[in-house]
Amino acid sequence: MLKAKRIAGSITSAAVTTAILLGAVMPGVVLADEVTILNEGFEGSNLISSGWGCEYYTDNGSDWSWAIQTSAYLENRSDDLIESAYSGSKSAYIGWHNDLGYDFSILISPQMDLSSYQSASLSFYFINPKDVYNGTEQLSLWYRVDGDEWMPITAFTDGDNPHSDWTSSGKITLPDDVLAKNVEIGFKALEGNGYGIGIDNVVVKGEEITATEGDPEFDPYACMPEITGGKAHIQDIGDKTFYPEPETGIMTLGTTGQGKRMEQMTFYFDNPTGLSGTLQYRVHVQDIGWMDWVNAGQPAGTTGQGKRIEAIEMRLTGELAEYYSVEYIVHIQDYGYNQGWVKDGALAGTTGESKRIEEVSAWIAPIGTDSYTCVKYRVHIQDIGWESEYAYDGEMSGTSGQSKRLEGIELCLEGLEYSGGIKYKTHVQDYGWQGWCYDGEMSGTQGESKRLEGICIELYGEVANYYDVYYRVHAQDIGWLSWACNGDPAGTAGRSARLEGIQIVLVPKGSPVPGDTYEGITSVSPMCFVEGFGEG
Repeated sequence: MLKAKRIAGSITSAAVTTAILLGAVMPGVVLADEVTILNEGFEGSNLISSGWGCEYYTDNGSDWSWAIQTSAYLENRSDDLIESAYSGSKSAYIGWHNDLGYDFSILISPQMDLSSYQSASLSFYFINPKDVYNGTEQLSLWYRVDGDEWMPITAFTDGDNPHSDWTSSGKITLPDDVLAKNVEIGFKALEGNGYGIGIDNVVVKGEEITATEGDPEFDPYACMPEITGGKAHIQDIGDKTFYPEPETGIMTLGTTGQGKRMEQMTFYFDNPTGLSGTLQYRVHVQDIGWMDWVNAGQPAGTTGQGKRIEAIEMRLTGELAEYYSVEYIVHIQDYGYNQGWVKDGALAGTTGESKRIEEVSAWIAPIGTDSYTCVKYRVHIQDIGWESEYAYDGEMSGTSGQSKRLEGIELCLEGLEYSGGIKYKTHVQDYGWQGWCYDGEMSGTQGESKRLEGICIELYGEVANYYDVYYRVHAQDIGWLSWACNGDPAGTAGRSARLEGIQIVLVPKGSPVPGDTYEGITSVSPMCFVEGFGEG
């Protein structure tokens, strides 16, 4: 879990829950009664005259598209016509055809401006007669904004679930992302060797937001949107559920240190703000490339194909994007976290390098929130293995009073405001000083029962101009040594003494050195590194 992101003025989970229970909306707004935005009975002469449109695709050369008409085929009776309309004399209908293959066609509503509505609903009637030719007939609901790509809402029928009589869709609550300008609703029909699908009496209603005189401006801290959970399909593990870190709200999916690819991921999202919009994300998958954007709650990636996710992009939509950012970071095969945090649709990961994403972390923050950089680390301990939780900025990692050696270490920077990162090397039993590792890579050994005896840590790149890194260790038979800084060695050499604990902290350039007593721990030696058995 990540602790790097803390924001001034953020509210607790309890406060968010209270706001939700009280029906929190934008300060200074009043919800009006539900009003009718669109009421279409398709009684015009054609779709164009009614302001509707149609897109179609076919794989067999015949163009089958929606039209307004007065009759449709009765169940099992191709020679018997019935009145197609649910009410009035006409409906929108995609007709039967007698060639092979499958056609789909999208019936497109007029563009609507739903940006001034708190919520919106849709209802309509549809008919989907039974298909005597055993074809597949499906009806699904979609939307798009500003003519962009179509996004799914829900599905209603399939070939095993015919509706030979007019059936109500019920009242469908439209996703928050539909509450935008220039939005269109699409009725997508997949029609193959059947009697077609009819639509009638389409009604869109919404609750208007009416501002009162002297309204205060929206406070992005008053009721925060948040990523509430997630699920990932991980190599050799399968589906695993994850939850955000309670203190920071950062959601982390995946694993590190296990070399396992993520194949599919889902983020769950709550928006109690009263603003339109949602969280969307898309992934770049091995051998497939970029997949379509999906809304929060929908899976991105693949399962059962053994294909790694190589990159991800995330974004907020609608009014949410005016007040909040989604920030995210990934752990990349061979690179670790060295790419740093990105936000609002930027690419995290790689394309064209065949590198898997092993972990992704994300959170929502008000625009303009000040981030700060900190260091995150964990160690591999004798008889225990890797710590399950990371330590941050001066917290102790390791053990005290248990005489257990440290065998490996991973560390990286979080909340990185500048380019660059952190590198480190360790002095290992029987091996001596090892080469430099970078940004989340493991330094030391695992499964060899070799103790760490010393460590050097150093910042590199632009971040080194703004921060110093301090670190100190607990050495066998000595105790806590003094602070080392910016690449100086800490620990011992030539004493066969194990490291048992470590503290690491970043401080802005020009800040004082951490005190001899820090986080409740006091140095017992003025030396940061002891070589041999003399401290002279």
